[in-house]
Amino acid sequence: MAPRADVSEERKTEIVDAAARVFSRKGFSGARMDDIVAESGLSKGLLYWYFKSKDSIIVAIMERLFRPEMDRIRRLASAEGSAGERLMGFAEHTINEIEAMSRFLPITFEYYSLAFRNTTVRKAFQWRR
Repeated sequence: MAPRADVSEERKTEIVDAAARVFSRKGFSGARMDDIVAESGLSKGLLYWYFKSKDSIIVAIMERLFRPEMDRIRRLASAEGSAGERLMGFAEHTINEIEAMSRFLPITFEYYSLAFRNTTVRKAFQWRR
């Protein structure tokens, strides 16, 4: 019998995607873990296996949104070309990202607000500096 494939990352992605949809509709404080369970179609036990709290899901969503963007900005800063060319590249990239992430803007603004009130989210915010 073949070994069972590891689906951990796939499950985490499903949960984070479902949570993002729930948070977009209900906000962080209005959403419950049961809402995320219902949205994901997964069991409550499985949700808690991967994420111990709503805060840990919030952190996972924000890392997914911000970490790749920060990495891209760092690469762009050290890219070839003049400062003007790199600045234009940054501006174009930023415009494209804003358009692509427009559905996440309500979550992003709420995240910044939550970072000032919630220790777990504030600590996760520190890696971005």
